[in-house]
Amino acid sequence: MESLRIAVISNSTTDLAFTTSLSTDESNVVNYITPQNALDSNVLTRFDIVTMDVEVLGDDLFSIVNTVTQTSPHTKLIAVFHKVDAELARTLMKRGVTGLMLRQEWRKNLSSTIQTVRSGRIVVSADILKSLVPPRLSSA
Repeated sequence: MESLRIAVISNSTTDLAFTTSLSTDESNVVNYITPQNALDSNVLTRFDIVTMDVEVLGDDLFSIVNTVTQTSPHTKLIAVFHKVDAELARTLMKRGVTGLMLRQEWRKNLSSTIQTVRSGRIVVSADILKSLVPPRLSSA
């Protein structure tokens, strides 16, 4: 299997340690990128998959999503949420983000999430999905 170039945008030292441990896997090249460096439009276009901490990026999130989707359409984007935000999740999906994960699931499911988005499918955490789908109307 071809190796992947993966970027993890975060400012967490825990994520830095996690990224370093992922880099020991010979099949993938994983880079930890600070939010400040992610704003350089040339940085993220070198990656196959970019995971983004939506809380950390704040107002810069949409700028990064727009830059990547316009200049590097092959790059898959995975948004990592600290808490469910249905409106933001909908907006990100409309803008081309193919993965929506809750932070507590992100590390545990990162490998399978990467393989899924790599194959062209969308990944959405169950709790985020529940917030996107209206509840069924009960029949009387």
